[in-house]
Amino acid sequence: MKKNVLLFLTLVLLLTGTYFFQEKKSQEDFFSTVTPGQVIAGPFESMELPAGKFMNRDNKWYMGEKLLSHNLMSQIEKKLTEIKRVKTLHGGEWGDYFPEPLNFSVNNVSYTLGSMALDKKGFYFARDKSIMLARIEGASEELTTDEAEIDSIKLKELKALLLKEKSEFLEKQLFRFYKSLPLARVLVKMDDRLEFELNLAENNTLPPPVSGVSAHEKLQEKFLSLLTQVTIKKEVPYPKGPLFKKLGSLTLMDKDKSVHWELWLTSDKSADVLILDPKDMKAYEVIGGTVKIFFTGLQDYWDKKVIPPEEFENFQRLPLTFTQNDKEARVFVINSEPLRFESAGFKVQEERMSELLRLLFNLPPYDQAQRVSPLTKSERKQILSLGELHVRVWDEEILFWDKCQEVILVNLTRGFKAHFLRQENSGGFDFKDVLK
Repeated sequence: MKKNVLLFLTLVLLLTGTYFFQEKKSQEDFFSTVTPGQVIAGPFESMELPAGKFMNRDNKWYMGEKLLSHNLMSQIEKKLTEIKRVKTLHGGEWGDYFPEPLNFSVNNVSYTLGSMALDKKGFYFARDKSIMLARIEGASEELTTDEAEIDSIKLKELKALLLKEKSEFLEKQLFRFYKSLPLARVLVKMDDRLEFELNLAENNTLPPPVSGVSAHEKLQEKFLSLLTQVTIKKEVPYPKGPLFKKLGSLTLMDKDKSVHWELWLTSDKSADVLILDPKDMKAYEVIGGTVKIFFTGLQDYWDKKVIPPEEFENFQRLPLTFTQNDKEARVFVINSEPLRFESAGFKVQEERMSELLRLLFNLPPYDQAQRVSPLTKSERKQILSLGELHVRVWDEEILFWDKCQEVILVNLTRGFKAHFLRQENSGGFDFKDVLK
């Protein structure tokens, strides 16, 4: 009997040990993988930070009547929703958790950021007076090789966002000041230039591209990328008196609405520029280097490639025919890194051939021609009499017109010229330059 009792007690001890050393550890491993509860959830209606009180109206943040940065407020919202509770804490002095508290509120609920925990695996956080250990679940902007520092870096980034000055919160992107912009058509007028129009709805321009060239494939996307760059210093009172010089204007239109912006130089003694909205009587002092959209010319909205992208085909071994006067050669381009060349009876001058192909296929640094121009019948006749190098590829016949200041690739098949500024110390593009 005593022996049975001893065996039973031994079994109990073994089971208890197994629980604490194996099952308990398995539970801890399991709970460590469970996503902790979200502490702050949207929608965000109001916020009070050290910089001031913010209100969300129609998905735009304001401090009083001042529009706040959409990008910055989006970052803050994202960071706050990534705060996750690890566990609730009981006991202890408030000052032990929050020796240098950072207080803020969201939707009239108070929150407090505290110090890092001793093991650096989380930080102390409070919702009203309820104290918890928390972590930020999202990614950090700062790279580190020390895994133990990741949580403290994330906390530092959150504090940096919440502690920004008032001026840093103000919106700087011009287009954000408009609830919606009409983006069917854009009329561009610049001083000393012919006006032109972008039809963003139909992806074309007026005047249209020269024959053989097309408008940029994603015209609206290109225009918007320029628009997002326009950065203001501050909104200023609408000027009552005359300004020095009008540089140009943009008019955005659709069927029912238009927005008109004018770019003005304020005086002959300063490079400061203003964007005026005469309809709404608004004026914005802008950073000069960000108004590229006003100075972007018509051809910058065209795809100025020598051979249209739709003509390109994947290849392993691409044949090209080179002719000039009485010389002719067939060269195969082998698709490898770097490109290789094969030609029967000729030695390929690889450096010059590579440069030629970069121009022909619009490879860096020749992604686009500087400009394009039409090829008239009389000009075609003149150019053909010069005896320049011809290259035929994919049923496209391209003539290399080698000039002092530029290299002009004449697409004889489509009837236009692509102009490239000559690179410093650039060699020639005759037959003898690429083939020996």
